[in-house]
Amino acid sequence: ITAFKGIPFAAPPVGELRWAPPAPAADWPDTLDATAYGDICPQPSRRDRPSPVEQAQSEDCLTLNVWAPADAEGAPVMVWIHGGAVRLGAGSLPYYDGTAFAERGVVLVTINYRLGGLGFFAHPALKDEASESPANFGLMDQVAALEWVKENIAAFGGDPDDVTIFGESAGGASVLYLMTSPLAEGLFSKAIVQSGGGGQSASCAWEACAGKPSVSSEAEKWTREKGLEEPDADDLRALSVEDVLSYAPLSKGMGFGPMIDGHVITDNILDRIEDGAASDLNVIIGSNSNEASVMMAFGNSPEQAASALGARADRLREVYGAGRELTDKELGSEVMRDAVFGAPARRAARALSGTGAPVWRYYYDYVLERRRRNSAGANHGAEIPMVFGTLKTIPMLGRLATDQDLHHSAMMTDMWVQFAKTGSPGLEGEQDWPSADENGNPVLVIDATGVHLEDDFQKATLDYQDGLAVLLKRRTAEGEEE
Repeated sequence: ITAFKGIPFAAPPVGELRWAPPAPAADWPDTLDATAYGDICPQPSRRDRPSPVEQAQSEDCLTLNVWAPADAEGAPVMVWIHGGAVRLGAGSLPYYDGTAFAERGVVLVTINYRLGGLGFFAHPALKDEASESPANFGLMDQVAALEWVKENIAAFGGDPDDVTIFGESAGGASVLYLMTSPLAEGLFSKAIVQSGGGGQSASCAWEACAGKPSVSSEAEKWTREKGLEEPDADDLRALSVEDVLSYAPLSKGMGFGPMIDGHVITDNILDRIEDGAASDLNVIIGSNSNEASVMMAFGNSPEQAASALGARADRLREVYGAGRELTDKELGSEVMRDAVFGAPARRAARALSGTGAPVWRYYYDYVLERRRRNSAGANHGAEIPMVFGTLKTIPMLGRLATDQDLHHSAMMTDMWVQFAKTGSPGLEGEQDWPSADENGNPVLVIDATGVHLEDDFQKATLDYQDGLAVLLKRRTAEGEEE
């Protein structure tokens, strides 16, 4: 296996290129030293989770990393898009080492992309200088990385016409946006969405929509707070990185990121899927059993969620309880899991299947053997080191990993690789995994017992969530608040 690290796929987005579409990377005259990761994109520090913040940060961060099998030729390619609420993370996280994929004959690529206010920013002064009015610069970076792969990956032994994109959390949401973006057409043929939702209702960059103010009006308000009354593009680019990182800070929760700008994103994900934008793709989509863990990381506890249910709490307790006595924590956790991840994933799977796209749906509930006694289920992101086969390389997890955990990890990597190679994730000797029908059936449940198929998995609770989503959409369109 050969790893190539820190390869620039676009010009540094600095100076006039801050808040501009990614420009081509400059050629280098000599051999590029690709033995070390590039700088990570500017981001706030997080002390509560493993992160790459110890690495140098710089706006000059548009690099990617490649793991390639020796003597590969025409190998399938997988491109990983990291998560982190589009504010955190990097393709160089130790979880994302691509060795296990390369050992199985895949060329694996991880990428950086602009984050936070540097990656997702709509301001009238920027709209005035660009005819296409971009605002999703981070997503444009992802497209540029895929274009680089299309043009260059054959030199590493990869097949540019056999590319699978995959990502988790904000990376999974990015996969969905790329699946439905006109800019990414023809750059990949398969996609895996890990805990990326599926029913996102994006804000609008330049005009008010769905009863919400435009993102640009919010950006204008923020720049006035910075003392810029009527800034032009040069005034905005003179702001420090620290100032920009203060835009939509972490304390505001998850409501920040991709927006409808008419260029990268032209409509909501489900609307685009139903219009057939992803009908030519093979897709895996799923979520985990304890997704509420990520909501807690952003200051939203299950107990708070339960108390906010108001008049619907009793009905939700009936639907979710189904004979069980649920504590507020248990009820809030399960409602958060389904509202943000489980139900949207089923909606997306149904919509995809309805357009003829082959789609496979999963539910991940595997917990490390030594953590099961007090576990609430598989945390948000728990499948990542299993898929990448990096349990042993992460000290915190390597000390806990048992033979059962390692066997499970190998199975997960094999399924994802099988999908990249053949377009179908079923594994001989494990479990046949048929594609889902228009009802989203079956679901592959992945837990400590192995894998098994279920029809109408969590149907009552997901149906109720769908009803709430329809009600909320109607009330939002009518300008009501809830």
